[in-house]
Amino acid sequence: MVGLFFLVILFLSPLSYLVPSYARATALMYVGLLMLSNVAQLDFNDFIDAVSGLLCAVFIVLTCNIVTGIAKRLNFDYTILSANKISVAHPSPLFLHL
Repeated sequence: MVGLFFLVILFLSPLSYLVPSYARATALMYVGLLMLSNVAQLDFNDFIDAVSGLLCAVFIVLTCNIVTGIAKRLNFDYTILSANKISVAHPSPLFLHL
């Protein structure tokens, strides 16, 4: 199914050049601001959650790659595990390391 979508988008991708670059940039900045609005929901009283969430967001912005930001977040969780601070870590990200 995904392969079919790739074949379809292969022929439709030149249509993206019909939209001017300044319009695409504005839409991407708006989406970025929507994603950044979730930072206000972080619990800054919990240092581990705040640092891991901000680390993920900063690396997504600096590397322009979502996968790198998520990998740095998981790397931070692995650092918590290796420092034997498992009591301060939440179980949901620890499950991803299995």
